[in-house]
Amino acid sequence: MKVLFEQKFLLGLFLFIRQLQLSIDRSLNDDWKKLAVYLKSKASIQDVLERLISISKLDLKKSRLHSSKRSLPKRLLPSFFSRLNTLTENEIIFIYSRLQSVSVILSDHEPPNRQELISLRYDLYQAEELVKGKIEKSAVKDKEYVAHFNQNKHLVFRELDELVGEAWL
Repeated sequence: MKVLFEQKFLLGLFLFIRQLQLSIDRSLNDDWKKLAVYLKSKASIQDVLERLISISKLDLKKSRLHSSKRSLPKRLLPSFFSRLNTLTENEIIFIYSRLQSVSVILSDHEPPNRQELISLRYDLYQAEELVKGKIEKSAVKDKEYVAHFNQNKHLVFRELDELVGEAWL
């Protein structure tokens, strides 16, 4: 089953996942509490999860989300023939479960181990690329510099809502 999404939502989702992925990467050598505070000041992961549920009309809270397989199956990787603005049920489940993992890690009071963060960051990168492949190239062009935790002070980054151009949630 394929679910049709508005391009604005997919662009926001792509940038949101990118922001999380880059923030986790930049936090590997920094204080975990600072990252948690930073991410709480941004769009809520729970709001994004609820929006995915409401648009897809899938029951994403089932236990099958907690698969032991960490990486995205090759058949889910974006391809030339994949339809723009649509995600399959398996792709939605993959994205949802990775965002849910970030939410769980952030709610824990103890910092996760480094290897767990590296694995999660890689999963988020795969989800980011998956969503990016479903958006028109012209909509993504010049929008990958989303503000994130501990960003390079020599580059210009913009806030997610500014990059999307309007409210996306």
